[in-house]
Amino acid sequence: MGLPLTTGSVFSVAGSPHTIEYEAEDGNGNTITCSFTVTVVDSQNPNAVCQDFSVYLDENGEATITAAQVDGGSYDNCDNDLEISIDLSAFDCDDIGENFVTLTVTDDDDNFDICVATVTVVDDIAPTIECPEDIVEVNDPGECGAVVTFADPVADDNCALLLNTGMDVFNPTGTIQTWQVPAGVTSIIVQAKGAQGGFMGGLGADITGEFSVTPGEIIEILVGEQGAIVASTSNSGGGGGGGSFVVRGGTPLLVAGGGAGGLNFVGAVNNPALLDGQTSSAGAGPNGGTAGNGGGVYPFLTYANSSGGGGFLTDGIQNMAFLGPTPYNSGTPGLRLS
Repeated sequence: MGLPLTTGSVFSVAGSPHTIEYEAEDGNGNTITCSFTVTVVDSQNPNAVCQDFSVYLDENGEATITAAQVDGGSYDNCDNDLEISIDLSAFDCDDIGENFVTLTVTDDDDNFDICVATVTVVDDIAPTIECPEDIVEVNDPGECGAVVTFADPVADDNCALLLNTGMDVFNPTGTIQTWQVPAGVTSIIVQAKGAQGGFMGGLGADITGEFSVTPGEIIEILVGEQGAIVASTSNSGGGGGGGSFVVRGGTPLLVAGGGAGGLNFVGAVNNPALLDGQTSSAGAGPNGGTAGNGGGVYPFLTYANSSGGGGFLTDGIQNMAFLGPTPYNSGTPGLRLS
């Protein structure tokens, strides 16, 4: 038992409230007592200290952490048994990478402090794949080969698998895009579609080809955009659709011509007097050129003001009246992008 607390003593927070009692006695043995309490209140917040932490997903793609794992030594002026908690403790494959977790530290007087730790979720479990057994097949009679069928490999992972379809899709961007041939790839199949002309214009060509390539080489790709539609209630022409080009070393591998622009003139709005996409040696008329040239104007009636679709190496022909130039491959007026 400790010594009695008297005036001038240090009263602790932990023992509060402290009861002080006095007794008075006269010479005849009569006594009387009084008492009061002394309460010391702690109003100082604790100090929350965080430490960053990495957690690894298990075979089910899940992971959990505790508050102690992100507590970097939080402390208080009075309480040595702080209550600690975190706002996020469970993680899965959607949380791979850095996550921000808030640590809250509370003392016995409900004073608290917070800090934020970075919890990095890591998936270091490689996927599994099971291939079919080796196959030995006898060639077909009279043939130097045989038709062989086999089941697809079975792959699994603790997180969702990212399947490589072997296909890259390029959409119109108004710029020349590049693609590098991956390692081990020596042959590619390319499908290119030219853009449609404006005002219900002609459809672009749809061309597919197979080409030998060298791993690491760069292929340039320009995807045509649909011909512009002129904001006019009178006589005007829609822009020709931009051609789509697949080029290697400055030489087109494949050209898909854009369709010619339609016409908008008094008495026959959206007249589809047009041509579908095709190519000529120099990009004559509204057609793309095999050398990557832009097309020209399709002469139809008096108000055939449609400009030719943009090319890869040269401009299309400028519209004669209504279409102003724009810096992308839309056939208005068909600017080259090389």
